[in-house]
Amino acid sequence: MRFKLITKINFPPTIIGIALGLYLGFNGFGVWSIIWMLIVTSLALIVVGSLSKQFKTDLRHVASLFVAGILLFSGSLYTIAIFKLSYLGIVTPIGGLCFLSGWILLLVKLNK
Repeated sequence: MRFKLITKINFPPTIIGIALGLYLGFNGFGVWSIIWMLIVTSLALIVVGSLSKQFKTDLRHVASLFVAGILLFSGSLYTIAIFKLSYLGIVTPIGGLCFLSGWILLLVKLNK
């Protein structure tokens, strides 16, 4: 399979999906946007592992950004929902930026 080509083709819809998840999260759709973001990034971690092995490319920084995104974005939203700690809402956009940065770094690494 041509994983680099598949990843490049999948990149724009993935960014749109992440942006949609962020939009839904900030416009009252709550838990479904959190679940969507968690599914997308969990699958992304699997893809990063496969790509790293397939192309013998160091993608640890990409994986680290995805994990940070999961912890900061999803973690803060789950904590807000469960414990009603609304002041943690300031952390959520940082997690979203980690997700987007991870995808951009993945595209840069695969274009080398």
